Amino acid sequence: MIKQGKYGSFNLFYNGKLISSYGIHRPNFTDADAVMVGEDVIRGNKNIPITKLIQQFKLFCEITYQRKIQKKGIRRSDHKLFTNCLLALIRLGVVKNDDFNGFLICPRRKKRSIGNRPPIHHRH
Repeated sequence: MIKQGKYGSFNLFYNGKLISSYGIHRPNFTDADAVMVGEDVIRGNKNIPITKLIQQFKLFCEITYQRKIQKKGIRRSDHKLFTNCLLALIRLGVVKNDDFNGFLICPRRKKRSIGNRPPIHHRH
């Protein structure tokens, strides 16, 4: 289920499946903002060897993916951890941000006011 915020939605895909979706509640949220989250996760774990981090991030993404496929519940905390793991893998270049894996930022569509529409003329 895609969640909408005031400024759109931030959606995460793994192996072609939508895993997590968050509403965007601040203007001008960009790809660079998302990648910075991954950067922060990597820097927060600088005492752990990078190969071990990659292994753990991939494992957690795969476990979350399997739970989604099996239609089992995924806790909110697991969605947040999945988001951090996937964005870190993207930042490290292990996972490509493409149509199959990665994230998609969908800005909210602006609604057109009914008052701005041209009048409809009916022919008799």
